[in-house]
Amino acid sequence: RWQEVIVLLSGQVSDPLPLLTLLTEQKDDLFRRRLALAVESLAEVRMDARGALAPMIDHVTEDVVSTWLRYETRGVSAVVSHLTRALSALGSLGGRVEKAPLLHWLHSRLREVNPDVRAGIVEALGRVGEHCTHEAALLSALTTSLRDEDVLVRVKAVEALRRAGTAASPHPDILSALMQTAIQDQEGLVRMSAKQTLRQWQEMFTHPPNELLAFLNTQA
Repeated sequence: RWQEVIVLLSGQVSDPLPLLTLLTEQKDDLFRRRLALAVESLAEVRMDARGALAPMIDHVTEDVVSTWLRYETRGVSAVVSHLTRALSALGSLGGRVEKAPLLHWLHSRLREVNPDVRAGIVEALGRVGEHCTHEAALLSALTTSLRDEDVLVRVKAVEALRRAGTAASPHPDILSALMQTAIQDQEGLVRMSAKQTLRQWQEMFTHPPNELLAFLNTQA
Protein backbone atom coordinates (compact mmCIF):
# COMPACT_ATOMS: atom_id res chain seq x y z
CA ARG A 1 0.00 0.00 0.00
CA TRP A 2 1.12 3.55 -0.70
CA GLN A 3 1.00 4.46 3.02
CA GLU A 4 3.56 1.76 3.83
CA VAL A 5 5.80 3.00 1.02
CA ILE A 6 5.73 6.55 2.45
CA VAL A 7 6.63 5.31 5.94
CA LEU A 8 9.49 3.25 4.52
CA LEU A 9 10.79 6.16 2.44
CA SER A 10 10.82 8.46 5.46
CA GLY A 11 13.46 6.28 7.05
CA GLN A 12 15.52 5.89 3.89
CA VAL A 13 15.78 9.32 2.27
CA SER A 14 18.55 11.71 3.31
CA ASP A 15 16.11 14.60 3.74
CA PRO A 16 12.59 13.51 4.76
CA LEU A 17 11.36 17.09 5.26
CA PRO A 18 9.70 17.57 1.81
CA LEU A 19 7.82 14.29 2.16
CA LEU A 20 6.70 15.05 5.70
CA THR A 21 5.68 18.56 4.71
CA LEU A 22 3.31 17.11 2.12
CA LEU A 23 1.69 14.97 4.80
CA THR A 24 1.27 17.78 7.32
CA GLU A 25 0.42 20.75 5.13
CA GLN A 26 -1.87 19.31 2.47
CA LYS A 27 -5.61 19.16 3.16
CA ASP A 28 -6.42 16.21 5.39
CA ASP A 29 -9.68 14.29 5.68
CA LEU A 30 -12.13 14.70 8.55
CA PHE A 31 -10.53 11.92 10.61
CA ARG A 32 -6.95 13.12 10.08
CA ARG A 33 -5.52 10.00 8.48
CA ARG A 34 -2.62 11.94 6.92
CA LEU A 35 -1.73 13.22 10.38
CA ALA A 36 -1.50 9.66 11.73
CA LEU A 37 0.64 8.72 8.75
CA ALA A 38 2.94 11.65 9.52
CA VAL A 39 3.52 10.26 13.02
CA GLU A 40 4.34 6.81 11.66
CA SER A 41 6.73 8.38 9.17
CA LEU A 42 8.44 10.56 11.78
CA ALA A 43 9.00 7.48 13.93
CA GLU A 44 10.98 5.94 11.07
CA VAL A 45 13.26 8.94 10.57
CA ARG A 46 16.83 8.32 11.68
CA MET A 47 17.68 9.71 15.11
CA ASP A 48 20.46 11.89 13.72
CA ALA A 49 17.99 13.56 11.36
CA ARG A 50 15.27 14.32 13.92
CA GLY A 51 16.91 17.42 15.37
CA ALA A 52 16.18 19.43 12.24
CA LEU A 53 12.56 18.27 12.39
CA ALA A 54 11.89 19.43 15.98
CA PRO A 55 9.39 22.18 15.00
CA MET A 56 7.47 19.72 12.83
CA ILE A 57 7.52 17.07 15.57
CA ASP A 58 6.09 19.61 18.03
CA HIS A 59 3.40 20.67 15.56
CA VAL A 60 2.38 17.08 14.81
CA THR A 61 2.43 16.10 18.49
CA GLU A 62 0.15 18.97 19.48
CA ASP A 63 -2.17 18.33 16.55
CA VAL A 64 -2.50 14.60 17.26
CA VAL A 65 -3.09 15.02 20.98
CA SER A 66 -5.66 17.82 20.67
CA THR A 67 -7.55 16.06 17.86
CA TRP A 68 -7.54 12.68 19.59
CA LEU A 69 -8.68 14.18 22.92
CA ARG A 70 -11.56 15.93 21.21
CA TYR A 71 -12.88 12.59 19.95
CA GLU A 72 -11.99 10.67 23.12
CA THR A 73 -13.81 13.00 25.51
CA ARG A 74 -16.91 12.69 23.33
CA GLY A 75 -16.74 8.91 23.50
CA VAL A 76 -16.15 8.43 19.78
CA SER A 77 -12.40 7.77 19.62
CA ALA A 78 -13.13 4.53 17.74
CA VAL A 79 -13.48 6.55 14.54
CA VAL A 80 -9.90 7.80 14.94
CA SER A 81 -8.29 4.51 15.95
CA HIS A 82 -5.36 5.42 13.69
CA LEU A 83 -4.65 8.41 15.96
CA THR A 84 -4.97 6.19 19.03
CA ARG A 85 -2.26 3.95 17.59
CA ALA A 86 -0.14 7.02 16.81
CA LEU A 87 -0.01 7.99 20.50
CA SER A 88 2.45 5.19 21.22
CA ALA A 89 4.85 6.47 18.57
CA LEU A 90 4.56 10.02 19.92
CA GLY A 91 6.10 8.88 23.18
CA SER A 92 9.39 8.17 21.42
CA LEU A 93 9.51 11.37 19.35
CA GLY A 94 10.11 13.82 22.21
CA GLY A 95 7.55 16.32 20.95
CA ARG A 96 5.97 19.19 22.89
CA VAL A 97 2.44 20.41 23.49
CA GLU A 98 2.01 24.09 24.35
CA LYS A 99 5.82 24.28 24.72
CA ALA A 100 5.90 21.54 27.36
CA PRO A 101 7.25 18.00 26.78
CA LEU A 102 4.34 15.70 25.95
CA LEU A 103 4.49 13.64 29.15
CA HIS A 104 4.78 16.76 31.31
CA TRP A 105 1.79 18.32 29.55
CA LEU A 106 -0.31 15.18 30.05
CA HIS A 107 0.72 15.12 33.71
CA SER A 108 -0.43 18.70 34.20
CA ARG A 109 -3.85 17.93 32.71
CA LEU A 110 -4.57 15.14 35.21
CA ARG A 111 -5.93 17.84 37.53
CA GLU A 112 -8.68 18.90 35.10
CA VAL A 113 -12.06 19.51 36.73
CA ASN A 114 -13.92 17.72 33.91
CA PRO A 115 -13.77 13.97 34.61
CA ASP A 116 -14.11 13.17 30.91
CA VAL A 117 -10.92 15.12 30.22
CA ARG A 118 -9.13 13.41 33.12
CA ALA A 119 -10.21 10.03 31.76
CA GLY A 120 -8.96 10.99 28.31
CA ILE A 121 -5.59 12.10 29.66
CA VAL A 122 -5.17 8.84 31.61
CA GLU A 123 -6.08 6.91 28.47
CA ALA A 124 -3.46 8.85 26.50
CA LEU A 125 -0.84 8.03 29.13
CA GLY A 126 -1.77 4.38 28.84
CA ARG A 127 -1.36 4.51 25.09
CA VAL A 128 2.07 6.08 25.47
CA GLY A 129 2.80 2.94 27.47
CA GLU A 130 6.27 2.13 28.79
CA HIS A 131 7.54 5.66 28.11
CA CYS A 132 5.61 6.64 31.27
CA THR A 133 7.69 4.29 33.40
CA HIS A 134 10.72 6.58 33.07
CA GLU A 135 8.84 9.36 34.88
CA ALA A 136 8.41 8.66 38.60
CA ALA A 137 6.09 11.65 39.01
CA LEU A 138 3.80 10.32 36.30
CA LEU A 139 3.60 6.91 37.93
CA SER A 140 2.72 8.59 41.23
CA ALA A 141 0.01 10.55 39.45
CA LEU A 142 -1.44 7.37 37.92
CA THR A 143 -1.45 5.82 41.38
CA THR A 144 -3.44 8.81 42.59
CA SER A 145 -5.85 8.35 39.67
CA LEU A 146 -6.67 4.89 41.03
CA ARG A 147 -8.50 6.78 43.80
CA ASP A 148 -10.24 9.30 41.53
CA GLU A 149 -13.89 9.99 42.36
CA ASP A 150 -14.88 9.12 38.77
CA VAL A 151 -15.15 5.41 37.98
CA LEU A 152 -14.08 5.81 34.35
CA VAL A 153 -10.87 7.55 35.41
CA ARG A 154 -10.13 4.67 37.81
CA VAL A 155 -10.77 2.05 35.15
CA LYS A 156 -8.49 3.82 32.71
CA ALA A 157 -5.79 4.25 35.37
CA VAL A 158 -5.74 0.48 35.92
CA GLU A 159 -5.59 -0.06 32.17
CA ALA A 160 -2.76 2.45 31.82
CA LEU A 161 -0.72 0.58 34.41
CA ARG A 162 -1.49 -2.71 32.67
CA ARG A 163 -0.09 -1.32 29.43
CA ALA A 164 2.96 0.06 31.21
CA GLY A 165 3.64 -3.49 32.36
CA THR A 166 6.01 -4.70 35.03
CA ALA A 167 8.41 -1.86 34.21
CA ALA A 168 6.10 0.23 36.40
CA SER A 169 6.20 -2.18 39.34
CA PRO A 170 9.48 -0.98 40.96
CA HIS A 171 7.74 2.27 41.82
CA PRO A 172 7.23 1.95 45.60
CA ASP A 173 3.47 2.56 45.66
CA ILE A 174 2.09 1.00 42.50
CA LEU A 175 1.90 -2.67 43.43
CA SER A 176 0.30 -1.99 46.80
CA ALA A 177 -2.08 0.57 45.24
CA LEU A 178 -3.23 -1.94 42.62
CA MET A 179 -3.76 -4.64 45.25
CA GLN A 180 -5.73 -2.20 47.37
CA THR A 181 -7.84 -1.23 44.36
CA ALA A 182 -8.48 -4.90 43.59
CA ILE A 183 -10.14 -5.49 46.96
CA GLN A 184 -11.43 -2.10 48.11
CA ASP A 185 -12.75 -0.19 45.09
CA GLN A 186 -16.51 0.25 45.32
CA GLU A 187 -17.03 -0.70 41.67
CA GLY A 188 -16.81 -4.36 40.65
CA LEU A 189 -15.52 -3.46 37.20
CA VAL A 190 -12.54 -1.62 38.69
CA ARG A 191 -11.78 -4.44 41.12
CA MET A 192 -11.93 -7.03 38.36
CA SER A 193 -9.69 -4.99 36.05
CA ALA A 194 -7.10 -4.52 38.83
CA LYS A 195 -7.04 -8.26 39.55
CA GLN A 196 -6.60 -9.05 35.86
CA THR A 197 -3.72 -6.59 35.66
CA LEU A 198 -2.02 -8.17 38.65
CA ARG A 199 -2.43 -11.66 37.19
CA GLN A 200 -0.98 -10.46 33.92
CA TRP A 201 1.97 -8.91 35.75
CA GLN A 202 2.56 -12.20 37.55
CA GLU A 203 2.98 -13.94 34.20
CA MET A 204 5.36 -11.24 32.96
CA PHE A 205 7.70 -11.34 35.97
CA THR A 206 10.68 -13.68 35.86
CA HIS A 207 10.54 -13.73 39.66
CA PRO A 208 7.18 -12.35 40.87
CA PRO A 209 7.36 -10.39 44.15
CA ASN A 210 6.33 -12.43 47.17
CA GLU A 211 3.64 -9.94 48.14
CA LEU A 212 2.05 -10.28 44.68
CA LEU A 213 2.07 -14.09 44.88
CA ALA A 214 0.59 -14.00 48.37
CA PHE A 215 -2.14 -11.61 47.31
CA LEU A 216 -3.13 -13.62 44.23
CA ASN A 217 -3.23 -16.82 46.28
CA THR A 218 -5.86 -15.21 48.50
CA GLN A 219 -7.88 -14.31 45.41
CA ALA A 220 -7.84 -17.79 43.86
